[in-house]
Amino acid sequence: MPVGREDASLDDYLAHLRVLGPWMVQMRLALAEARVPALAAVAARIDDRSRALALDLGLEDAGAGLRVDASECRRFPLPACEPQAFAWGLAYVVEGSQLGGAVMYRRLSTRLAPHPLRYFAPVAGATTGAAWTAFVAALGAAVRSRPAIESAADGAAAAFEHLLAGFALDAA
Repeated sequence: MPVGREDASLDDYLAHLRVLGPWMVQMRLALAEARVPALAAVAARIDDRSRALALDLGLEDAGAGLRVDASECRRFPLPACEPQAFAWGLAYVVEGSQLGGAVMYRRLSTRLAPHPLRYFAPVAGATTGAAWTAFVAALGAAVRSRPAIESAADGAAAAFEHLLAGFALDAA
């Protein structure tokens, strides 16, 4: 991804956000469709990151979060077998992206200052590592059978593939 290059610019960061926006909305819709109460915290973090993303892009009414035209959103139809596990796989990628964002913030914040890089910036009072540890423990408790594990892996792969497609990158 261009934002990961050594010479990444503010334009690269903003282009990154323009791809992430519709993807985040799609992840949020799929998590809501799965109706997994334990994933409510992931959905809330998507909402928070969506607001940060909208602010960084200078969008109107950013406090309401990112608004994306429905035509930009490819639905992630949940599979008939183990749909909740599939949603856990989607959530795995979303949560993992927060770890990556923290790394990117440390790498880019000084160079791209004075832009606040709100999307990558750590959330006040939150510990990304602690949130990841709690998420992985909940994932392990929720996804235990072989079919559930396979469905979760399929969900993670689908999330990655769609994100990479947004950046015109090949998953291979």
